[in-house]
Amino acid sequence: NRSICNSTNPIKIDDSYLMFFHSKDSGIYSHGACLIDAYTKEVTHYLRNGLSLPFNGHGFQKTILYVSGAVYLAGENIVRIYAGECDTNSVYFDFDKDVLISEIKKYKV
Repeated sequence: NRSICNSTNPIKIDDSYLMFFHSKDSGIYSHGACLIDAYTKEVTHYLRNGLSLPFNGHGFQKTILYVSGAVYLAGENIVRIYAGECDTNSVYFDFDKDVLISEIKKYKV
């Protein structure tokens, strides 16, 4: 039993769109990110379960964060990711855009 769903709308960064997703494969939940070519709309890179997102463990599912939004703050060169712990807590994480994109680009489709 496999499924994949978008967690965020795609956001344009340089020549790509960045989108976060979540999936469930054989009962195991994961979240990841992909890069989509801005011109061809093809997925070029994807990273599954590779982002280290800290959490405080107060949600219903103690080890799962639900990524629900992202924004590129170009002036600060930051990608801000919004997440929730099963509607118990809301958090956000700031990633250096260049570091995040470089990490995802290690995983070509």
